[in-house]
Amino acid sequence: MVTMPQAGSSPSIQELLAGVGFPVTKEQLIDNFQQNGATQLLLDAIRNASPTRFASADEVMTAIRNR
Repeated sequence: MVTMPQAGSSPSIQELLAGVGFPVTKEQLIDNFQQNGATQLLLDAIRNASPTRFASADEVMTAIRNR
């Protein structure tokens, strides 16, 4: 399970998702998150998620929570 970073550290998942245009491929999402300072833990959770394409922020959150 991925936990939220503490204040003052890496951007939150919600902050990272705010700049994403959906639908988005897993590769595009990882690139976007890397450019915006996502933690390695979060990037790994996305890499290991089942979907290869996400239609919404809710789909991303569900995939991350299910890791």
